[in-house]
Amino acid sequence: MAELAAMLLSNLTAHSTPCNTLLSMTISVTEHSSLPGGFYATNSRCATAPTPSIPTGSKTRELPVLPLLVDAFVDAATEKSQRKAKLHFLASIFANSSTSPAGRLFFLTPHPPRPLQDKTVDLEYPLSKLTPFTEHSDLIRRGGVASAIKYAHQAILSPETINVAVPPSMDEAPGINAILAILQPLAGPEEFDLEDTELLPAPLQFLPETKKREPDPAVRAIHLESLVLLCTTRSGREQLRQHGVYLIIRELHKAEQDAKVLQLCDKLVNLLKREEAAVVEDEEEHFNSVVSPPNTAPADDSDDDIIQEI
Repeated sequence: MAELAAMLLSNLTAHSTPCNTLLSMTISVTEHSSLPGGFYATNSRCATAPTPSIPTGSKTRELPVLPLLVDAFVDAATEKSQRKAKLHFLASIFANSSTSPAGRLFFLTPHPPRPLQDKTVDLEYPLSKLTPFTEHSDLIRRGGVASAIKYAHQAILSPETINVAVPPSMDEAPGINAILAILQPLAGPEEFDLEDTELLPAPLQFLPETKKREPDPAVRAIHLESLVLLCTTRSGREQLRQHGVYLIIRELHKAEQDAKVLQLCDKLVNLLKREEAAVVEDEEEHFNSVVSPPNTAPADDSDDDIIQEI
């Protein structure tokens, strides 16, 4: 039933009204250390299921739904999970949620690692829990995660070794650094010169001959769109250059057959390899036409705050 419920919810959240309802929804849970995961969702029981045994001394509290779904999504993918469903369709719910401002705010606001913990523990970005699944074996899971990353903020370029805050939240948490999660599905088994290899993130250096790229062209396109979005700021372009993104895209282009993916490769290479002044001159007017409302005062000369959505 959980798998079917996740599938139904993913279809519902494709529409704005159910999606916004989910983002603001809370549910009642019974909290006790002896319960699996430390809590029991009171209203989650099927009508035909037996009434569970609730330990004495349990406490009831209201929790937002989305952190619980993220927690279930991650837990269901572990080998030791006791869940009967894999919950891959929750990834589609996260992708749908990330298209709205409230959804992006959730994924880029630091939260405790587990839903029942308070903010006295080390916080983390919910989006950072999703990035390890870009190479998962299930297409639905990795495709939904790729879409959720696509709509993320520039904060996904921050390294995990430093704490960063994403406005409007003032809370800090380790950076997400999703470049690796985006590049891994696009990388193949190609070998590079030692000088070029040193530009790549460590996990992408000296990949084995068995390394396979993302097989689905639609998911490859989503990852490339994420990289193009990161190129809409000067700092984003510089970081992609420093991480050897061009090398991965160059080899992808050689092996690619899908027309849309090839077009995105060309666009990305054009942004990364041209002189910075030329990129700004050619792209600034286009970016501003996308993000700026008509009849407003000119934007600041710096293009670091320009964000474009594909």
